[in-house]
Amino acid sequence: MHGLYVMATVGTVIASAIVAICVWRLAEKSDRGWLAALFVGALPMCPLAYYYVRLPLDEMLRDLLGRTWPYLALKTLEAPATEEPAKFWLALLPYFRARLNRQNYVLAAVCLGFGFGIGEMWFIARLVAPTTPDLPWYNYFPFLSERLEVCFMHAAFTSLVLGRLDRLPRGVGLAVFAHWLVNFPIFVFAWLGIIGGIRGTILTLWTALGFVAAFVFLQMQYAGKTTLKGLLGTSVCPDCGQEYPRPLLALNLVTYSLERCPHCRRWHKV
Repeated sequence: MHGLYVMATVGTVIASAIVAICVWRLAEKSDRGWLAALFVGALPMCPLAYYYVRLPLDEMLRDLLGRTWPYLALKTLEAPATEEPAKFWLALLPYFRARLNRQNYVLAAVCLGFGFGIGEMWFIARLVAPTTPDLPWYNYFPFLSERLEVCFMHAAFTSLVLGRLDRLPRGVGLAVFAHWLVNFPIFVFAWLGIIGGIRGTILTLWTALGFVAAFVFLQMQYAGKTTLKGLLGTSVCPDCGQEYPRPLLALNLVTYSLERCPHCRRWHKV
């Protein structure tokens, strides 16, 4: 078996485990069944959207505009504009829509995003493997890390829609724009003809930044936060006894951290 397929299998197990843990630990018992159904339903959506929507759309635009700048500009929107609806449309079906609420929409987005991401993982592996040397599976760890990061980003994009079902056009627009923003550097490098190590390094860092942003954003939504303040919970100052939101940045000293109380302005161990 090609090393990419082995790594895609590892990625599938890890991503599925993340979804299972989230659904089992965080979802209401009555929600687990339909959340699992969303996850399974999203698995084939990537190749279906690519072959039956994206490729015909690209062919139509190319025939209409030729390989001109307007065509190249619209091409940057093809992936976001086709992949986002391919994920969230399942949640709009009456059975699922009736069960979505402010408490479970983030978990629904995780199920849809990770299901789509796993399908995309295998889709890319099957496209790339025939033209890639069959190296030992552990050589493809960058593929694994990138695909898992993308799963989190897909979940975050979808949450932008599910959290705004009463304002669906706005939610879809935000999801498409966020997706476009993550993909845009790829097109910039292609237009400028930049290849090699510097391209890979920048794209890796950009993807990692997108993963961190998506992870924090999902946490904020699940916690019902509109700002980063209080995202990590609260602490009680041992000096003045007042409660305060734990800071995102603190001095980590392995077994404990040093935090500054905003009330008495003293540093203490946590």
